Amino acid sequence: MILLLTILWHSLEAIADGLYDKGKKTISSIVEFINKLVAIGTTAYVTYGVVVGSINIPVWKLIAGFVFIRFLIFDTIYNLTRGLPWNYVGSTKLYDKVLAKTGSWGWFLKAILGIVGIAFLLGLK
Repeated sequence: MILLLTILWHSLEAIADGLYDKGKKTISSIVEFINKLVAIGTTAYVTYGVVVGSINIPVWKLIAGFVFIRFLIFDTIYNLTRGLPWNYVGSTKLYDKVLAKTGSWGWFLKAILGIVGIAFLLGLK
């Protein structure tokens, strides 16, 4: 459940950002509002699960899994929403410059960390 909520959270955020940058500000605002509801629900679900003990995943793994899943899917969904090629890498931000210099190794790193993030959020050891 945590994995699905994390993917939904990051996907909605990427879609909202992509629509905003594409000039569709009204629909972007609606998606962003839905994303905030998902973020609140996810945070409440995880906090409750950790406190009550129904989620037996260490907090550091929850945080790392959340970050790794974002690293894996955000750019691709943003690019597709914006109408760019799925593997487009910009040239202005430091993140884009570093990813462009790493070439295919950057995408390999995304895949590996994404798999690790999925394993963390599934509670695998």
